[in-house]
Formats: sequence, C-alpha cells, structure tokens
Amino acid sequence: MAVATTERGVPPRSERFLRTLIDLKLDRETGILDVESASLQVLVFIQTGVPVYVSGGPLGDTLGTVLQARSDLDSVGYADILDQMGVTAQTGFRATAIQLGYVTDEQVDDALHSQVQAKLLHVASLRQTSCRFEPQTLVDGIPHHPTDVLDLVLEGVRRFYNATQLEDVVSRLLDHYPSLVGASERIAHRFSLSRSRRQWLQSIDGRQSVRSLLSDPRVERIDGCRLIAALELSRCAHFGERPKRRTTSAIRFRDGWNQPRGELFTTDRPQPITPSVVDQVNELDNRTAESNNWFNKGRAALRARRFKIAHKLLLNASNREPRNIEYELSAMWALLQTLTDPVAISDTRLTVGQLVLRAVRADPKMAFPHYVQGHIALNAKHYDAALRHFQTALDRDPTDADAQRYISFLHDRQLAG
Repeated sequence: MAVATTERGVPPRSERFLRTLIDLKLDRETGILDVESASLQVLVFIQTGVPVYVSGGPLGDTLGTVLQARSDLDSVGYADILDQMGVTAQTGFRATAIQLGYVTDEQVDDALHSQVQAKLLHVASLRQTSCRFEPQTLVDGIPHHPTDVLDLVLEGVRRFYNATQLEDVVSRLLDHYPSLVGASERIAHRFSLSRSRRQWLQSIDGRQSVRSLLSDPRVERIDGCRLIAALELSRCAHFGERPKRRTTSAIRFRDGWNQPRGELFTTDRPQPITPSVVDQVNELDNRTAESNNWFNKGRAALRARRFKIAHKLLLNASNREPRNIEYELSAMWALLQTLTDPVAISDTRLTVGQLVLRAVRADPKMAFPHYVQGHIALNAKHYDAALRHFQTALDRDPTDADAQRYISFLHDRQLAG
C-alpha cells in the first residue's frame, strides 16, 4: 500500500491532501485513497486520476443537505421525504425524493456531483490527515461523479488560504520566473477567469518574475497571490530561475584594429523549459491552438444561426480532439439544426441527449449542455424546466445572448399566463 504524502515546510492545511490528488492525477492512477484524521475517515475512489466518489464524510454533506444548499429542496420537502422513508423503510433518499416529485433525476445528479466536491473540500479543510493509496485495476460497482482536481485546487486556495498563508506561499516564489504548462486558454477556462485575469495569465511566459507579475494593475495582489498559489500547487506552471545574461564579443573594426572599443550587453531570451509530466498527462484533453480556433469560429457561427457552416467548423474541432465532449456535443447540436428528415432528426436527438448527460458528468460547470437541455425541454413544452436550464446556462456563460433571449421569452410567457 503506497503512502502518498508531500513534505514542504509547514503548508496550509489543505495543501498536502490537494497535492496528493494532483500526484494521482498526473500518474493517472486508479484505486482507493484512504484518508484519515482524528475525527473522520473517508475513502476517495479514483478513476484514471479523477475522483469519482467519496465514501463517508460528515453529516453536513449528505445528499439532502446538499440539495437544500443548492435551493433544489426546502426544509418542508426534506422532512416529508424522511417521513416517507420511515414508512417504506426500503426506499432510498434519491428514489423517494423523485417519487414524491420534489426533485428531478437531473437535479439529484447535479447534487451528487456537488456532494463529491463538498466532501473532498471538507477533507482538505482538516488540519491533520494521513493519506494512503491502494492501487486497483478497476473501480467498479460504485457511482461515478467525476470531479475535476483543478477546480478543487482553486476552490481550496480560495477557502483555506488566508492572506498570511498566501503571502507565505508566494514569498518562496517572488524571484522565480513562472511559465505556464499547457495552453493558457484551457487554464483560464478551468479556473473561470475574467477577461483581465486571462490577459494577465497570458503574460506568464517565463519572462517576468512573480514579483513583477504581482505588481501588474490588471489583477489585485490578493487575487494574483491566489492564482500563483493555485498554479504552483496544481503544477500548471513551472517556476524557473532568472534568465541568464551574457555578453557579446568586443566590437572590432574591419581595418584590422584589434583593440576593443566597447561591449554590447544583451539579455538572452528565456531558455525553453523542459516539458513536465503535466504536458503528457493533459495532452489528451488540452485544446490545441488549431482545434480551439475551429471551435471558437464554429460556436460563433452557431450563435449566428449559420448552422451548416457551424457544423463543418465544429466537426473539424471534434475530429481534431475526439475526446473533447464539448466539441462533440456542439457539432452534433449544429447538425441537428440542419436536418429535415424525421427519422434522422429523431436519431440525432437521441444522440444529443446522450452527449448532454456525458458532458454534464464530465464537467458540471460547462454551460452549453444546459443550453441544449433548455431547447430539449422547450420542444417538449416543459417550460419551467426550459427556463431553469437556460438560466443555468447563462449563469455559467454570461456572454450567451441566445440563452438570455430565451429566458426573456419564457419570463414573458409566464407573465402572460
């Protein structure tokens, strides 16, 4: 049984556990991580480096409390479900809640994703933990609710690193020159950064020190410290030494004089940083510049309702990155808009529905699956569900003018009775 630990001075309480998860992600491990503290023991099930389920945890992270925290369930409904479970004695909370009509399957699935993240963050908050990882070839027979480790890292930094701890972490790095590992667009997307912070992130190219980056007016110091800490903790950046300086040979005149008349001092460009293991691990899910370009153009065409062009562009992106579920779903949705044959429409709708479920499970924060679900519900005349999905899509992508348009339409419909 391997022990996964990391010793780096006296880290903030979340650092050791989060670094363990990062190590397992980089090694694409499958197995069970046994985490113990004085007050708690949990088992974290890992599938190819991704936490998919957590057994155990505090009572505050039960499904019912998570549903209430998400405002999917009120206290009256929660009590009613518990009463009904006491009567039947054999029906679980999920089945009872759905049977009584308090929540939908989708709401429960979303809550279960939130529950896994909540349990992992609770473990990260514990001051003293020991982690032991038991490799397994498969993790079967348990629910799978994948939780992205990068999301956990950033949320852990936000929650558990106070200003003093952030300064302690960053002080070790002030005179280092960070360079991003992987595409800046992907990192910015995963960390849900604003435009100014995305621009700041793009400037992390090995040419500026952390000290210089933190003086950039585009980002407040506390936010910059959080991002630097998250990049270092998640190994999304390499922190190298200052680029070396060298001198050219002395200037000599062509007429044969050998006496130097002066020297030119130049600064070398930073040497290319040797790709770390993160490059290899994230190679499958990194958006290459070319596929990202196809995708952005395709989504722009889709929003402009130029569906045939959108399908062609998005299909190019999907073929380039066949494991990217967002590309695949977008291409299939664009194709659906071009069809006229009833049989083809029916078959494609079924495929789209399956892709939506896969996309939501792969990345709960992705906006587009909820936009598609809004249209599916609207076509089925489930107007309340459609409004909820479009609102979720807009919350996760405030630039989606089309979702805003449908929200306004559905609100007007409600007001009209």
